[in-house]
Amino acid sequence: MQEITDKLEQGVKEIFESDQFKEYLSTMSKFYDYSINNSMLIFLQKPDASHVAGFRAWEKKFDRHVIKGQKGLKIIAPTKFKVLEKENKTAPKTGKPVIGSDGKPVKETVEKEMIGYHTVTVFDVSQTYGKELPEIPMSMLSGKVPNYKRFFDALEKVSPVPIDFETIEGSANGYYSFADKRIAIKKDMSEAQTIKTTIHEISHAKLHDLDLKTTEDKQKLPYDKQTREVQAESVAYCVCQHYGLDTSSYSFGYVAGWSSGKETAELKASLNVIRKTAAEIITDVDAQIATLNMEQTQESEKAPGLIENKDTFSIYQLTDKATEKYGFISLNSLRADGVAVDPANYRYLYNGEFPKDKTLEDIYVRFNLYRPENFIGHSLSVSDVIVTQRDGMEKAYYVDRFGFTEVPDFMTLLQEQRQTPINPLETAEKSTEQNYNMIDGQINNTPTVDELEKRAKAGETISITEIIKANKADKARAASKDEKRPSIRAQLKKDKQSVARGERPAQQPKQNNKEREV
Repeated sequence: MQEITDKLEQGVKEIFESDQFKEYLSTMSKFYDYSINNSMLIFLQKPDASHVAGFRAWEKKFDRHVIKGQKGLKIIAPTKFKVLEKENKTAPKTGKPVIGSDGKPVKETVEKEMIGYHTVTVFDVSQTYGKELPEIPMSMLSGKVPNYKRFFDALEKVSPVPIDFETIEGSANGYYSFADKRIAIKKDMSEAQTIKTTIHEISHAKLHDLDLKTTEDKQKLPYDKQTREVQAESVAYCVCQHYGLDTSSYSFGYVAGWSSGKETAELKASLNVIRKTAAEIITDVDAQIATLNMEQTQESEKAPGLIENKDTFSIYQLTDKATEKYGFISLNSLRADGVAVDPANYRYLYNGEFPKDKTLEDIYVRFNLYRPENFIGHSLSVSDVIVTQRDGMEKAYYVDRFGFTEVPDFMTLLQEQRQTPINPLETAEKSTEQNYNMIDGQINNTPTVDELEKRAKAGETISITEIIKANKADKARAASKDEKRPSIRAQLKKDKQSVARGERPAQQPKQNNKEREV
C-alpha cells in the first residue's frame, strides 16, 4: 500500500505541472465554493453532480446553456437587502450623541444593509450544453479484466449494499445513493472501467454513508465533497493496482481534479484511511475469490496437476493468514527459521498445460504480464509454488528471490493431502491408551528431532519431510505431557484401595539388581 500510494501521489503531482491543468484551474475558479450544507443538498438531489452553477452563470461565465426541461437543484443562497432605521445622530468629531433643544438625543434615518437567505436553483454541468469545459488528462479505461465475472461476483459479495447496472445520463460512471442504499453502475462500459468504478462506489458506501433516518442535526457527511472523491478514487486505484489492473490514466487525473489548488492536501490527509480501506477490500475480495475457487475445485473431478496424457503446471499461493507470516520471503530465510513450505498454508489457484518448449521462466512472465482471464491470484511472486507434471513425474518449485528452487517436501506433503493411506499404527494409536496420552493423534513410533539429529551425525541421510513430521510429533508429545495426570499420592491411595478390595496383589518391593545399572 505504501508503494502504491507513493506512485499515486507522484502521478498526481505530474499532472499539476501541466499547462492543461493550469487552464483547468482557471475555469474551475469561476465555480462558486458551496458550503457543507449546500454540498449535502446537492448530493441528496443528484449524487453524480460534479460542477454546478446558476442558469445565468452557465451562459455568462462558461458559454453553456441549460437543456430545456431539466429539473434544477434547490440550494440556499444568501441575499442582501436594505432597510431604513432611526438611530441617534452623533457628532462627527467627538462621536457623541447630538442633543436637541429639548434636551433629548436627535434622531436621524439611516440606510442599513442586511443579509437574508432564500432558495435558488442551480444546474449540474451534465444538464447543460455548449462550449466544452477544459478537462484534466483523463481517459476512460478500456480492455478486459482476467476472470472478470468472478472478480465482479466477489465485489458484489464484499459490497455493503446492492449493485445495479443502469443507464446514467451525463459524464458520471456510477453513484452511491444515500436514500436507496444501493450502488448504480453505468451500463456498457469496459470491464476495466466497470471494475474500477464499482470499487470507487463501494468505497463511498463504506466511508461516506449517511443515515437519512436520523434527526437532521445528526445528518452530517464525514468529509467535504473534494475529500470524499479523492478517497474513493484513491482506494479504487490501490485495489486495482494490487490485482494488476493499472488505472493511472484515469485515476491520476480524477484525484488531481478533486484536489484543491496545486497540491494533494486531501490525499495526504487521507492516506491512512485510503490504505486501511483498500487493505480491507482486498482481504474481503481474496476471501470471496478463495471461496469461489474452492467451490469450483470441488465441482471438478480431477485433482490439480493431474490432467490425463498432458504435461501440466499448477500454481499455489499462500492463504491470507499465511501471507502475513510467510509471504514474499526467500526460501533460505524460511529454512533458517525452521519453516516448511507446507501446502496446508497454500491454496490451489490455477492448472494449465505445460508444453515441452516452455520453462518455469515462461510461466513467470505469463502470470505477470499476460495473465489468463481465468486466473484471479496476484502476479506470480516470491513465496508462490509451481507444481509441474512432466513425463509422469511431479515436482514442486518455490518462486525464490532469484529463479526457482525445488521443494520436495512440498510435493511429499501435497501427495499425502491428496490421498492419505490407512496406517495400522494410527489405528492402534486411536484405540489404545499409551502412557496417559490417550488418543493424541500422534504415532508414538515417530522419532524425535533429537533422534533424527543423532542419526544424521552417524552419517544417515534425513529428509526434510522426516524432520517436519518429527517436529510435529515432538510438539504433540510436549502438549500431552502438559495434560493433568494423577498425582503420586492419588495413585498410591488408589493402589491401596485396590489391594484392600482384593482387586490386585500388593506390589512387591523392587530388588536392588546391580546388573541392571548402567
